[in-house]
Amino acid sequence: MTKKNDMLVFRAADLVVRAILRLMPPTDTAIHLALSWGYRFDPKPHTFRLRSGLLFRYPKTDFIPLLLSYVGTFEPGVIKLLRQLLKRGDTVLDVGANIGFHTLECWNAGMRSAGTGGSFRSKRCRSMRRLSGKTSR
Repeated sequence: MTKKNDMLVFRAADLVVRAILRLMPPTDTAIHLALSWGYRFDPKPHTFRLRSGLLFRYPKTDFIPLLLSYVGTFEPGVIKLLRQLLKRGDTVLDVGANIGFHTLECWNAGMRSAGTGGSFRSKRCRSMRRLSGKTSR
């Protein structure tokens, strides 16, 4: 097989792996499979849908974006708790936000309708600028 054919086979396998992992509950096994395959395949950045229905894009391959891409969620127990606790109009501060995933899920769970919130990270981050609508450095 040529290198181009190999890449096509890997992409097809990646689609199958992604579909299977999305059907599985987010267990330790699913997480292990997602990370094992994701680090080996090293997918290009792309936009994908989370289990909550939100669209997400992150520009590099890393632990959390790989889990979000393949499994569709990160720390499902935390997300479940946030959905139970948040009410319409609540204010949330996500301190140490990393890539802002929990902020997005909070927004989706209750802040979307008249709530407020913010993400804070020690380093400047492109995804945080996108959340706030700022693109300048």
